[in-house]
Amino acid sequence: MAFLRASARRCANTAWQVDFNTINGLAGTGDVKAVEILLPRLRELVPQRSRRTLFNTVLKACANAGHHKLAEKYFHEMLCEDIRPNSRTYGKLIEAAVKAGDRPEAERWFGELMKAGLEADEVKYNMLVDVAGRHGDLAAAEAWLHRLCATGIRPSLRMFSTVMSAAAKSGDLRAAERWMQELSRARHHADAFAFGSVVSAATAAGDIPAAERCLRHAVQELGCKANEANIVAALGSAAQAGDLQTAQRLFVWAEQAAREAPEPRELSSKICGSAYVAMVTAATRNSDMVTASQWLNRANEDGCEKSSLLQVHLLILRSLADRGDFCAAENMFERIRDDGLSLGIHAYTIIVDAAAKNGNLVAAERWFEKALDAGIQPDIVIFSSLIDACARNGDLPAAEHWFKQAEAAGLYANRITFSAMVTAAARAGNLESAVRWAERARKEVGLDLAALNLLIDVHAKAGDLPAAEAVLDDDILGSGIAPDEKSFGALINGFAEQGDR
Repeated sequence: MAFLRASARRCANTAWQVDFNTINGLAGTGDVKAVEILLPRLRELVPQRSRRTLFNTVLKACANAGHHKLAEKYFHEMLCEDIRPNSRTYGKLIEAAVKAGDRPEAERWFGELMKAGLEADEVKYNMLVDVAGRHGDLAAAEAWLHRLCATGIRPSLRMFSTVMSAAAKSGDLRAAERWMQELSRARHHADAFAFGSVVSAATAAGDIPAAERCLRHAVQELGCKANEANIVAALGSAAQAGDLQTAQRLFVWAEQAAREAPEPRELSSKICGSAYVAMVTAATRNSDMVTASQWLNRANEDGCEKSSLLQVHLLILRSLADRGDFCAAENMFERIRDDGLSLGIHAYTIIVDAAAKNGNLVAAERWFEKALDAGIQPDIVIFSSLIDACARNGDLPAAEHWFKQAEAAGLYANRITFSAMVTAAARAGNLESAVRWAERARKEVGLDLAALNLLIDVHAKAGDLPAAEAVLDDDILGSGIAPDEKSFGALINGFAEQGDR
């Protein structure tokens, strides 16, 4: 009989250990629902000596899932069972709050850890540095690192890298460089992540020379080319600044970094796409359409992923539209179609806008109709581009027709739409309609400066200088809009014509 009872106990012990191993595996993946299904059975079987471990495992699941409120619930259940939390318990509560992005809660649990007289290891400090950095609070991230140092613990490379990452997210190049120096003083050797944080901080600050210096340093220190993702980040910043020469140099670096990696390869498809988008951005910002087309051809030849390839095409299409080169824009649109890329509303809006900037209302309407034929559901943006084409031609009836079509489609006019309507009326010399559209715009969304300047001009030409002054005082200055020369030019001319100098 005793033998049977002992065998039963051994079976029970084996059963809960099997379930516990299962629940631990589920906790590692953050599968809270599955953990909660097994938990009631385990709470009946697990002996008292292992109950804290059980609850800590449940908290582990909550932490990996970022369910900090649920973690707090189980923490209170621990207390109700007179189970004393340990440092691991509080660590999982901090982690759950950090994963949820709840910085105050993470800091509160750290405070509870201190109140319990338990020691905080570097991992817990690192989590608080990380969540402060993600909230853009570099000062708080640095403060947590200083607190760790005050305990006598030597920060690891990971700890320095985390605070440097916070500096990068804040775009604080000086702080990133300062912590790189501190990292060296602590006798750590910077890794690719640390160098990448400085590069990211430099690119966020728009300091391309500093990014290049850091990349060269990385090459010297690491004994291999810097990570191509860091180089492409610097490349993107150079492109936004329109620095085509630097962008081209960095592109070559990125290719070399991929070829000279431990396992030589071509640039990854994601990085490859970002690099080509950056190169075309740099070229178009310099109005260098020949170079932009060359990079487009290279992107095609290299098998760039379709989403990036479409983005490259659209960058060139947008640039051609902004330049008013409608014929070239049409050719690019057809090339996008021929390359088998998906043409959505964005592409059709650009081509309608290109026609508008070219003053070609017929073409704008034709492309709008093509969009409808292609099954595109028009939005207020493409309607606004079409109305702008009408405005540039001073065709008020056409503008009013398309405005009514937009309303019939259940769309709401925005400031650009109303500004185009006021412009159409002003260029048609119809003061009454211009005033009527301006009044409606004031009530709903307001007007942009270009339309307000035209409204001043139309009032001034009609000899109604008080009304023109009212637009300047109330609609421009009163709304906090910075006036330009055109804002005053029409008034000055109007007063001059009346002899009131």
